[in-house]
Parts: sequence; structure tokens; C-alpha cells
Amino acid sequence: MIHLKLPSLVALLFCVLLISCEADIQLTKISNNISIDPSLVMPLGGLSLNLGDIITANDSNKVISSNYSELTYERIDSMLFTYPMPDLVANAETYNKSLCLSPIAITVPANYKIPTVTFDQDFDLGVNDVVAKEQVDSIKIAKAVLTIVVRANGLAINPSNLKFTLTFGNGKMRMLDKSPSVFTFTPKGFDLPQLITISDFVIITSGKANSIPLQISLDATTSGPLSLTPNSKIDMEFKFTTLDWKAMYGKFDLASLSDFITTTQHLQVNLKKYLPNGEVKLTNPQIAISANSNVGMKLGFKLDYFKSYTCCGDTVYANFNGKQNLGVEFNSRPILPGKSVDFAFQTFDKNYGQIDKLIEKRPEFFDFKITAFSNQSDPLSNYITPDSRINVKLKTTIPLQLNAGSYYEHTDTMTNVFGDLARQFKQTVLDKVEMASLVFTIDNKLPVKSLLFIRFLDGMGKEVMLSTTFKKTYEVDAAKVNAEGKVMDIKSTQQLIISLTNEELNMLKKAISLEFKIRVEGADFNSKIFFSNTNTFDIKVGMFLKTKLN
Repeated sequence: MIHLKLPSLVALLFCVLLISCEADIQLTKISNNISIDPSLVMPLGGLSLNLGDIITANDSNKVISSNYSELTYERIDSMLFTYPMPDLVANAETYNKSLCLSPIAITVPANYKIPTVTFDQDFDLGVNDVVAKEQVDSIKIAKAVLTIVVRANGLAINPSNLKFTLTFGNGKMRMLDKSPSVFTFTPKGFDLPQLITISDFVIITSGKANSIPLQISLDATTSGPLSLTPNSKIDMEFKFTTLDWKAMYGKFDLASLSDFITTTQHLQVNLKKYLPNGEVKLTNPQIAISANSNVGMKLGFKLDYFKSYTCCGDTVYANFNGKQNLGVEFNSRPILPGKSVDFAFQTFDKNYGQIDKLIEKRPEFFDFKITAFSNQSDPLSNYITPDSRINVKLKTTIPLQLNAGSYYEHTDTMTNVFGDLARQFKQTVLDKVEMASLVFTIDNKLPVKSLLFIRFLDGMGKEVMLSTTFKKTYEVDAAKVNAEGKVMDIKSTQQLIISLTNEELNMLKKAISLEFKIRVEGADFNSKIFFSNTNTFDIKVGMFLKTKLN
């Protein structure tokens, strides 16, 4: 934030100075520095910097927050573990059966009821096979569609005279409304798909069963005389074309599901982007890993490693009591489908994980590997649902509180500072100048001492060299801070007076703007730095001239 203060009365003030400066001006010493009465200084411009503005100037992604007065780098990353769901429809087989209506050649009269023909078929569900990664004891189904196609093979019979009865036996299918697992249908025609919809039931597959038994019975009645032979058959093709399941109950060992349980994450942090200039030793960064799970089993996580690195090859691993990995088992689990639970690692910080060392060199990337596991000794039946997932959230919080040895640099420019002044500097005026000084009045409310670098720029932005001996670097005292490194509410204005030779004053006429680079660092080697949104650095620039009247 730059505020330029170029008064419209510059010319008038300049004339006043020429008239009033015949006598020597009395200067008083304050803290070994010469102080000039501000009323005798011609103002040129001013610069007001807020530390929040400096830091957030590089924050295009808005990851630095300024809630309350603190400045904090904050970002949230998330990842998703999704269970590889068994696809019951993909595993469903298509079955073909032929029902022979008579073992011998016979002609039957009209309205004759042909003896019931029955066959049994086990429906394979594709679960609990020898390579299964889970043990399924039961499956709750929301909706199933059994598609059946009936064909007349060498028979002149009306399809409306056929009645099929489907019975799922041995208690392997239980309707949730406790109705019988028996379904009947009469074909609407031959070679047409017949859809049997079954809703809200449970399939029992305990004991590692992988199928359910189905009995199909056919009752047929003739409309007129009908000749039957052993080749007179009704053919059936049938399969489950829909199996929308709600939940599977059993045992699900995550250890065999490497694709689901393990994730290696590569996250771009790029602290160098947000804090590009300086050496930033952050005192207490924090990383919190939490998770939400709707998987019906008792889970845990193993952190295989957590590391940071830069493109230059600097790699640092989190350290947990001498180890790079740790495991956490969670003591809760969702009890019913549709419920979820939250759990978390202990927050990583400078003590737990030594996270401050991970980001000391402002890394570009975080890498970590997490492996989920399930507690196989859990006495409760496990369950999964089609939307089973574990959402893992990584929250990085870095307060901009710095350890000793840190520093930060910011460059800014006062534009058009010397434009009006140059127009007033006629050579006849300059010949009368006995003494000239640039006067900087500084109110430093930063918790750190500052090095002030100045350069004079012409209209093209090129540096104007006043002289080979002109000093361009100056030290500004830090504001008073308490033991935490926070700035105390004490006004401490400082004055920096830079004497100019006539040669330097002549060169100054070529300058238009004044460039500042402010380097902030600890007040001393042992000082911590606590940056807040209320830290400011205000500077005003003026010119003092002493002339002779002739």
C-alpha cells in the first residue's frame, strides 16, 4: 500500500526556506542522531507498508489468512479411499434350460393340464470364491431384476397357457416384509424378455456360500388337442440383469486390497512462492490428518512416511521418536449403513514429528504414504456399502511466527517523488545551497530491525547514481517487543538524515522515483519474530536545504 504525499505548495515552501535560512539552524542531538525540526523539512513523499499487505502480495491462491491479527499460511488437501465394490451383475451368469413336456409321444385333448415340470438351478453371485478378497455372509438388496426369455421349441402352444413359478429355497432369500420368496409369471409372448422385479430382500451366503438355489416350475394347459413328443420343449434363458445392493455383511480384510488401502500423495506446497525473499524459520507449523469413514469396520491407519522436499533435492522426513512411520487404530466405527465416524492422528507439530524442520527451507512439495488396515478381531460383523469410502483431510497451518535467524525482504517504490523538486532546482538556486539533506522520518512497528536500501530511479526506471561514495544502506531499529516477539504499543519514531553534496544534489535532478528495499530480521540473534496484520512500516521523505541570500 503506497501513499504518495506531494503537496501542491512545494514551490511556496521552497521559497520560504530560501528566505528563512540566512541564519544557522540550531540542531539538537537525540540518541546520538541529529534531529531536524519537521517544520523546516520540505515533504516529498511517503510510504506506508502493512506487513499483511507485504506477505499477501504473493498470495494469489489466498492461502494466507489474517483472521484476528495473526498472519497464518493455511491450506487443506483431501484424498479419497474407495472400496473396490463387487459387481454382482457383472458376475451374474446367463442360464439356459429346456423343459420337456412329455417323455413319450402323446396327443392330449383340449383343456388338458400337463403335469408340472420342475428343475433346480443355483444362481452364482460371484462372491466367496477361492480368490475372493472378502467373506460375504449376507447381502441386502434394494432391487433385483430377473430377465427371462421363453421360447417354444417345436410346440404349437399359446404362451398365455403357460404359468411359471420361481421359488428361492432353503431360506437363502428372505423378503424384508416377511412375504414368501415365491414369484409367478405368464409370458406375454415368446422370444420377448420378461422382467421379474424383486425389491427389498436379503440373500444369505453364510458359510462361504457363493450362490442361491432357485426352483422353476412350469404348469401348462392346452387350448385344443396337442401332439407332444420328447422333443416338444419350452426353452428358457434367464439371468439377473439388475442387482442393486445396499450393504454386504461379513469380513473384509483390507490387507488384501492394496489399491484401496494405500495412497501415496504428492502435494504442492510452494512456500517459496508465498514467502519468496529471505530465510524463514517457522517456529510452530502444524499438520493435522483426519478422516471420515462410512465403512462398517474398525479401521486404523499407518503413516509409512511424511516428507518435504525442494527441487534442489533437500529432503526432510517427519520424525516420531526416532521413527519415520507410525500407526493409529481408531476405537470407533459406524454401526449401521448410512452412518459415519470421524477420527484423526495427533496433530504434527515441532514436538510431534518435528514438522518445523520439514518446512525450514520452504519446500515446494509434501509427499506422504498412508496405508489403511482393518481390525480382524472386531467381534461385530463388518459391512460395506456401494458408496463405502474414507475421506482423508490434510490441514496445514503455519503461523508466521519465526525463530531467530529469520529475515524477509520486500521491495517497493515511491513514484514521481522528485518531479516537482527538479523543476524548482534552477542552477541559480543550487549555487546558493550551503547544505542539503534528505530527511527520512520512520515509524517502525515491525517486530524486527530493518535494513533500508534506497535507489534513485529516472523516468525509464534506471538507477541514477548520485556519487560513488553515496551510502545506500541504513539500519532501522526494531519496535519494542515482548517475550513472545509481539510488538508493544509504544510509539518510536526515528529520523534518518542523509547529507548530500552539491554534486549529488545536481544528480538528484535526474531522478523521478525512489525505490526502497526493506529487509526485516530479528532485533538480535536470539529474537523470535511474531508477524501480525497490525505490523506497519511508515516512512516519510523530505528535503532540508540551508542557503545563502545573495
